[in-house]
Amino acid sequence: MTPNDGLKNALRAEYGKPQHGAAPAASQMPALGAFLNAALVSSGRTRAELATQLDMEFVLVDGILDGLLPDSELDDATLVELASALDLEANLLRSVMGRRLHQEARK
Repeated sequence: MTPNDGLKNALRAEYGKPQHGAAPAASQMPALGAFLNAALVSSGRTRAELATQLDMEFVLVDGILDGLLPDSELDDATLVELASALDLEANLLRSVMGRRLHQEARK
């Protein structure tokens, strides 16, 4: 078991905890992770190469791709960076996350 496996297990345990006083909102991270994994496979790159390209810690990229990061921890700027790195439209990722779409400037 690697330290990354321990972190993933901790994230899974935290994600599985019931929330007090509110119905748990459905997380969109698993759907985003699956979508990003498909785009990554299509690009022919590895997770490590994507992490390097984004200048992010591997464990963070791994958590996003595995759908473990809480929705609230993934800001719009990171969505835009992910989209750019994988040659996707940022609004496509916003849509997967159920977020407000932005009107992008056309080139």
